[in-house]
Amino acid sequence: MIVATHDPRRPQPPELVHPPPPAQPLLTVVSRRLSPRALVCEVSGEVDSNSAQHLREHLVGLIRVSGPDLVVDLDGVRLLAAAGLGVLAEAAALAAAAGVRMPVVASTRQVLLPLALTELDLVLDVHRNVTDVRLRSSQHGPRRRAPSERRRPARPPVSSLSNAS
Repeated sequence: MIVATHDPRRPQPPELVHPPPPAQPLLTVVSRRLSPRALVCEVSGEVDSNSAQHLREHLVGLIRVSGPDLVVDLDGVRLLAAAGLGVLAEAAALAAAAGVRMPVVASTRQVLLPLALTELDLVLDVHRNVTDVRLRSSQHGPRRRAPSERRRPARPPVSSLSNAS
């Protein structure tokens, strides 16, 4: 009877030695034009304390040059940590101050769960896919004003009111 034993001092045959997996970037951020006046920022990988600053810089730069819409697509994100949530909240505030609408696309549990647990999904305009996002730039007519920007109708001069009776 032959019994096979493993001797840890013997090197493994080359076919059993597995090379390390190729290095992948932790975070990839790519932007493209969705329409003449709208951009989409596609984020993939891990958004954590090591990579959040890269995402922040990219989003801030896009907010400065974006038209009325900047869609942030998080469908490729494998991990959304606290630092990434902070970047999204900050970017949403900066976008609102600049008059840029920033809808977020998220359909994976890795993104939806942290958004829901922190209630950031109540603050952000979250959609399931890019095609569900209704762009302001595709709507016809002038940009709608925020309630604080709306003007009251002009009143006729007081002298014309007294002459009308």
